[in-house]
Amino acid sequence: METRAGLTGSPPVETPGKRKPLLIGALVLALTGAGFAGFDLYGGACAAASLYSGEATGLSLFYSLDHVTQQRHTQFLNALGGTDLNRQRTFADRAGAADGEVADIVKKLARLDPAPAVVRDGADLLGQWQSYLEARDAAIGLILNRSPEIAVTLATERGDSRYQAVSEAMGRMKRELERTDQQQKRALRLTFQRAGAELLILFAGTFGVICVLLRLMGFLRRTNRLIARAKDG
Repeated sequence: METRAGLTGSPPVETPGKRKPLLIGALVLALTGAGFAGFDLYGGACAAASLYSGEATGLSLFYSLDHVTQQRHTQFLNALGGTDLNRQRTFADRAGAADGEVADIVKKLARLDPAPAVVRDGADLLGQWQSYLEARDAAIGLILNRSPEIAVTLATERGDSRYQAVSEAMGRMKRELERTDQQQKRALRLTFQRAGAELLILFAGTFGVICVLLRLMGFLRRTNRLIARAKDG
């Protein structure tokens, strides 16, 4: 007796091979989602570590820079406003003890590979700071030579305006660093949001793979039963 589907009127037996493209597609979807999500999560973790490591944002270096410039200027004003020569000499020595700190901090900022505007502001700051130091050192020389009135005049005419220029350069740098910091945080949020979306795709793909596998297993069981019946017939 003929048992082929075309002769007996039975529906054609579907082969498992027809389900392979769907299974492969679901697997590719799941693996792609896992790869993208893993890459973004790793990148986000690295960016977060860099962003919150302190100096990486540049802001902590800026605050150190701000502290140094204000402290040196305060010590200069103490020397300028004193009357005891020994104390004036002490304040003057303190004021000039670490003039290179400003340049060192700006160099550290540059090594962080900041935005071009930050590098430009740093170079401008160094120029303004050097100009201020020239006026300050000239006034200190007059103080130590017992010419405090001339020193005060010089500090008022040159020192104040030049230190104001330093403060303005500091303000520009701070605004640029804060803008860069906000951009980095925004990019970090987008990275984690994208990774979350990719994880959802991964879960959906994995769920799809499981469903396909279950249907394929059921189909294979039904196919085996049909084959067994055909053989028995």
